[in-house]
Amino acid sequence: MISWPYLAGFFDGEGSICFSGRNTCIQLPQAGPQGELILVEIQRFLDGYKIQSNLYYRLKSSPLSKLEDHRLFIQKKHDAKKFLSNILPYLNIKRVKALDSIRFLTLYSR
Repeated sequence: MISWPYLAGFFDGEGSICFSGRNTCIQLPQAGPQGELILVEIQRFLDGYKIQSNLYYRLKSSPLSKLEDHRLFIQKKHDAKKFLSNILPYLNIKRVKALDSIRFLTLYSR
C-alpha cells in the first residue's frame, strides 16, 4: 500500500529533483513491467491528493538495455511543493535538497 513514508523511501532511493531556470521537476524512474505497475499505483495515490503527475515510457535505449524505462514526473510548481512537503517528515538522504526546493518554490511561486 502506498503511503507518504513509503513514497519518501522510494524518492530517497530512486527519485530526483531537477531545476531549470525557475522550473522544478520531480522525477521517479523505474524499469520493466513491475516498475510500471509501481508508478501507476503511485500516480493513483497522488491523484487522491490532487497532485498532478505524468507517466512517460521509453523503449529500450540501447541494445544492452533489457527493460523499458518508465518515469513519473511532477512538473507543476504547486504540485511539486505539495509532494515534497508531504514526504519531507520521512526523508533522510534527500532531505536538504527537498527543503531547498520547497524554499525555492515558495520564493518563485509565480
